[in-house]
Amino acid sequence: MNKYLLAILICISIVMSGCSHSEGEEFILSGKITSIDEKKGHVYIDEVSEIEYKDYKKLQVGQSVKFTLYSISNDDVWDPKLIKVKSVEILNTP
Repeated sequence: MNKYLLAILICISIVMSGCSHSEGEEFILSGKITSIDEKKGHVYIDEVSEIEYKDYKKLQVGQSVKFTLYSISNDDVWDPKLIKVKSVEILNTP
């Protein structure tokens, strides 16, 4: 009986840990804002990296910024919908 109870508890713990949607590992992206797409709400850093950022109106092209980001996906893929902004630091304004 105890073996079955232990097996059930282990299964529940595995399922519960797999269902959590916690923040992934943080990473930093810094550079100059080269464009802002107001329709999409995306900010482009150094013409390469695209970040979805709801407060894009607080930023302007030419600013040097440092984004602290995290992914909500376990996959190692750059998808603006899966990359979330934790914080933004404006390093300088043109």
